[in-house]
Amino acid sequence: MLEGFGRMIVVTSVAMMIASSGVVGAIVPVSTQGVLVQQSGGACITFEADNGQTYLLDSQGSFVAGDRIQVDGSYDDTTVGWCGNTGGPRIGNLTIKPAFAGVGTLVSTAFGIRLQTDDGRLFALQNSGGSRAGTAVYVQGTVDTAARTPTIINNVIGPSFSGFGRITDIDPANIRFTAESGQVYSLDRFGSVPIYTTIVGDYVFVEGIRAKAINGVIPLTSVTARPAFNASGRVVAASGGVAFDADTLIFAPQYTASALTGQAVGSKVYLRGRNADDYDFGEARTANNIRLSRVGASYTAVGYLDRATKTVINLDDGTLVNLEWPGDPLFHPTGSIVYVAGPIASQGPGTVTLSHNQARPGVIAIGRITSGVTCSPIVLTQQNARIFPKNNGGFPFFEHVRIVGGLTFDSPCYDESSVVDNTIAIEPIDR
Repeated sequence: MLEGFGRMIVVTSVAMMIASSGVVGAIVPVSTQGVLVQQSGGACITFEADNGQTYLLDSQGSFVAGDRIQVDGSYDDTTVGWCGNTGGPRIGNLTIKPAFAGVGTLVSTAFGIRLQTDDGRLFALQNSGGSRAGTAVYVQGTVDTAARTPTIINNVIGPSFSGFGRITDIDPANIRFTAESGQVYSLDRFGSVPIYTTIVGDYVFVEGIRAKAINGVIPLTSVTARPAFNASGRVVAASGGVAFDADTLIFAPQYTASALTGQAVGSKVYLRGRNADDYDFGEARTANNIRLSRVGASYTAVGYLDRATKTVINLDDGTLVNLEWPGDPLFHPTGSIVYVAGPIASQGPGTVTLSHNQARPGVIAIGRITSGVTCSPIVLTQQNARIFPKNNGGFPFFEHVRIVGGLTFDSPCYDESSVVDNTIAIEPIDR
């Protein structure tokens, strides 16, 4: 995902048009559920709503990053708020309530039908949908915490879907999601995946109400979704076991995940699962824990892409890399330099096949190490580009270096592009 890139362009353009038009603003009412999300660097929090929009809140009340909430309020459509390099309308005059959006099973109790989640929480339902005990359902609504049993009110309910996959069409009128099973679904909305940062192929976790297939496509409604966690990195020793140190994320903490159990310290692995950023009311949380996790041996490369064959030639050693996903054609045309990372599905002499891989623009740059504006140290390239590398090699300022890695916009750097999982080496200066 090219985090922040599209959004920055769109929001900046909107802000400029508003500033130059002199129009009188309108007060727009908002009533939506969504998630409070900590932005890169930890400086501020945005509200990522289920309509795919990003908002800022005048107040979070007692809620914290990761909480799923219901927000009611309004905003002035001539103003834009900012959270780092992310912008959106600022909601004021608001009320915030705890919310629920997820799957579970209807169970019969002495007090009537209840929703039991996979982790054992029980909720009463204002609307049980008329389904029998034992039915797997998806429910979304606001949580009344004053009731003897927490009660989900004003809720929708229906047959459940929950799973990982890729966004394969981002047309708002024709959103498509292909699950890991290969089944194609239509989505009624983006969920808490920001519209302006979504590109074809984004790996996401989706839940919603499942309907009957229409021409082979299964409609999902009342959709909630979040970008799924997927990163290459190393297994490291941690208190009480092991953790994951991500090479493909900037300024990331170490993560825990049940799938890491038994992995050897030092192993290069690819970890996937639910991000630690969307929790319903009462859901237990462990900081930086990846839920529904899965792990495999990781392979990474920078090379030239052939979209027709979905292959990359590794520039380092000539290995032919077969991809499950070659990336969005807009950003990764045939012949472009790409960075790929993913779990190894199979491997042989001179070839490797990846599954569930990510693809991002590859970076090969030569320049001098110097001080940056918001991130430091950086590499100032021969073309005067400013690049913040995740790995700076410990080289001193003014050293002439060559960096190779993958571009990311998930970064708190405002004035520099960021590169992850990069190599860095001294580059002789031509005399």
